[in-house]
Amino acid sequence: MKIILLPGLDGTGLLFKPFLELLPSQLDVITVAYPTNQKLGYGELTKLVLKQLPDDDFIIVAESFSGYIAYKIGLHKPPRLKKIIFVASFLQNPKPKLLNFFNLLPIQLLLKISIPKVFIKRYLLGKHILSSTLNSQFH
Repeated sequence: MKIILLPGLDGTGLLFKPFLELLPSQLDVITVAYPTNQKLGYGELTKLVLKQLPDDDFIIVAESFSGYIAYKIGLHKPPRLKKIIFVASFLQNPKPKLLNFFNLLPIQLLLKISIPKVFIKRYLLGKHILSSTLNSQFH
């Protein structure tokens, strides 16, 4: 059985590297990467993943942003899909106003700006995160 890993918002799947290093080598794992050179919506990303699904039995592990994509794939009922595992995911955008703001900015600008810690804490991590955690993760 294959395990299909769908990445979070970074879209590359590179953040799965530490996880992959812990898995037994006999597992057949496919990490999906989304195109980074174009802006694609959920519908387009769902079609992209559907085209990459194996002919063997498989499990989808959807992290964060990809949860909705995995949900949409589940609605297609691929015959070989056995399970979907949602990891730190959501089916609705928890901060829709924030996304609308970022959609107004060019992607190149977003990648160049340094995001203040207070912004990361408030809008991306949640108000209950410990300051010591934030300082150790984002220095």
